[in-house]
Amino acid sequence: MGALEDLVASHLGGFSPEGGVHLPNTPGYDACLLSAGAANYACLHERRRPPVALQPARESDVVLAVRFVTAGIERGLWPEGGRVDGSPDGGDGVPLTLCGGGHSELCVRHGAVLIHFGRMASVSCDPAAGTVTIAPGALLGAMNEAAQNHGLAVPTGVFAGVGVGSILAGGIGRLARARGLSVHSVVAMRVVTADGEIHVLGEGTHMDGLARDMWWGCRGAAAALGVVTSVTLRAAPIAPTVSHGRRIYPTFADAPDAAARLRRIETIARALPEATQVDVCVTRAAGGGGGGVRIGVFPCATDGGDVPADVVASLELTPRHVTRSRYCDVPYHSMLPDDELDDESAPGDDESAPGDDGTPSQATPGMFSYVRQWFVDELGEIGAAAVAAAAAAAPTDDSLVMMQHAGGAVRRGGRPADDDDAPADDDLSFPHRQWEWSVVIIALWTDPSSRARTTAEAWADDAFESLRGCGVGCYAVDIDRFRRSGADAEEEVKLAFGEVNAARLRELKRRVDPMNVFAAAVPL
Repeated sequence: MGALEDLVASHLGGFSPEGGVHLPNTPGYDACLLSAGAANYACLHERRRPPVALQPARESDVVLAVRFVTAGIERGLWPEGGRVDGSPDGGDGVPLTLCGGGHSELCVRHGAVLIHFGRMASVSCDPAAGTVTIAPGALLGAMNEAAQNHGLAVPTGVFAGVGVGSILAGGIGRLARARGLSVHSVVAMRVVTADGEIHVLGEGTHMDGLARDMWWGCRGAAAALGVVTSVTLRAAPIAPTVSHGRRIYPTFADAPDAAARLRRIETIARALPEATQVDVCVTRAAGGGGGGVRIGVFPCATDGGDVPADVVASLELTPRHVTRSRYCDVPYHSMLPDDELDDESAPGDDESAPGDDGTPSQATPGMFSYVRQWFVDELGEIGAAAVAAAAAAAPTDDSLVMMQHAGGAVRRGGRPADDDDAPADDDLSFPHRQWEWSVVIIALWTDPSSRARTTAEAWADDAFESLRGCGVGCYAVDIDRFRRSGADAEEEVKLAFGEVNAARLRELKRRVDPMNVFAAAVPL
């Protein structure tokens, strides 16, 4: 028996029968990796191979898994976290990765033990308490569906296939303007730290000094501090259906024309009632090369009423561009060409407004992705010009700049405008409140060559730099310590948390994760 097999036998023998422990070349290993990398093609293309793939089915399995990884560090089977230049065996220099929905390249790293949460995907709703409780393997779609079935909704992201990991980093979606971010709605959680201890955190829970610090830190940087095995979120009433729209404008001839339209859209967006928001996607004209730009707008009224008529008119929508559906069924933003000019009289609400099946391009098999992001309070002329120029120069038709609309309740720490008694949460490590847009720069490509990756990443990095004068901070969920290491990663941490919060998080991490077991996440 080798050292790894001996460690498995001594530390994972108590794994539940419903769970899974998979060594390479054993039944279940390849299936686990395929599931973990299904939404991020780079994980499969680069043939990243964990020494062990674990599929916990209950919290006690997670405790065993974390203690197993810590023991492996102590025995030198994998590195202590912190190096990103590769471990001696050719690995990525981190001991552990966690996978929920699997959309991040951080979910699977070569040489790092994989914990895949596909067997911990429960969602439960307590309508009397107005809360939803989720396990770490749940997807946003399942959570939204469960809440909707009880007439409730939780602020979350916009793609149903994403895991819940983003919830504790922020969580930006269509309810942000009215209800704040996911992280503002968290009321309780259970966290397993690197020593295998379980911390019960949240409102109504007796918390000592360390627990209070963990409660603060995990609402913004949970992935760097431990494994969250359960999260309870406050839900709000939602109408049976909501009104939402989709309009892809005719291609703009050049970036200046597109920038002028973006300024008009921004003016409209900032004046909207808080129950209505409008996301925007910007990309190059099909085929590229001519400098053309395409813009799509995606308004949504979350209070059950229609998208206001003046908003429909000012955004140049027609009845065909607007439809209704359950909130949980509003699809992901699609930039497929709008065929409105072919038949202005077509009733096609279902054809025009919802777009395609709601699957983002980055989740398409064979698609590589690279993401940069800024929180922006106001684009203005400079920011609009930067977004339009970036779109015109995009390396592929699928690459885009997505502008997620917020402001409103986000500026008040999640407190709705019509509820003075609701809590405004200031005591959390996610610091950003004064912003109207989350500007997400998404490079997408299918060519597996290193040249294609270099070109795509350079485009996104250049777009990021062009918006620096507008940005007020960054989103921790988009920090990638493997693609941007050293001083670049250090800068992103400061932009994500601010210098004061970053310093406090580092001190907390030294207390709860001294061996940097959770090094694959935010590089504190």
